[in-house]
Amino acid sequence: MIHSPPAKLLTPAQDANTRGWESVALKWGNVQWPRRPKWVREFARAKPLFSKMDGEEALVLGATPEFRAWLHKSGARVSVYEKSDVSFSAMTDIMAKQLKVKPPESEIVIKKDWESDGCEKGRYRMIMGDIVSGYMETAERYMSFLLKVHSMLAENGVFLLREFPLLPFTGDPSKIKNVDHRRWAYILKPGFAVEGKTFFEAKLAHNLAKIGDLQAFATCANPPRTRLMLTFGEYEKMFYEAGFDSQVLSAPGSVPGPSPALWALWK
Repeated sequence: MIHSPPAKLLTPAQDANTRGWESVALKWGNVQWPRRPKWVREFARAKPLFSKMDGEEALVLGATPEFRAWLHKSGARVSVYEKSDVSFSAMTDIMAKQLKVKPPESEIVIKKDWESDGCEKGRYRMIMGDIVSGYMETAERYMSFLLKVHSMLAENGVFLLREFPLLPFTGDPSKIKNVDHRRWAYILKPGFAVEGKTFFEAKLAHNLAKIGDLQAFATCANPPRTRLMLTFGEYEKMFYEAGFDSQVLSAPGSVPGPSPALWALWK
């Protein structure tokens, strides 16, 4: 089922962000953890939450294949916020071919920007988001978004959120074989791709080309994007200020090299 509200005019920055993500989505099938979620590493810890989702309303921010597959298997009634037809098609194909899950006709696709005005307050028992800070770009926009998510959750609803906190990597990224793990090691290497609280993918691409790591260079979006970077403590502070009770399901640094944090944020 497709629900298409009136299109909202995108700013040039937002449009570049969308096109950059589409360029990545087309090659997402070859991407590995930690850029993509992985059940045995992260979401197995949230399994008790999925066991309670049969017949409940759930929302996925973006068309993340793993999130949709896990929710469909739980029997949840799934809605997807995804304004890009390119991304939705690519991710649905990955879900069908790699995860062996085809979306049921009941899946609702909402072609709407995550930050657009208006939302269905108190509707969803669970909302899931993967590295949503990559779309907010500033702390102010991120806080506004957290408040919107809080209002969309039903009472005692949960926001499962996966983010990479700003935790400097002091090792040698070139020694990491997994290209997607190596990419994040370079991102978190001080001075390599992050300035202050902003990750510049253009800077990452430039430096990867400079050192000749063309495999990692190929992971970059085109056009490049910028992304808000926060420390673990800053995330926790913002969750509290947005009215959430936070539960850490998977902490960063739990495995060698950079790894994401997974939170259950309760309304």
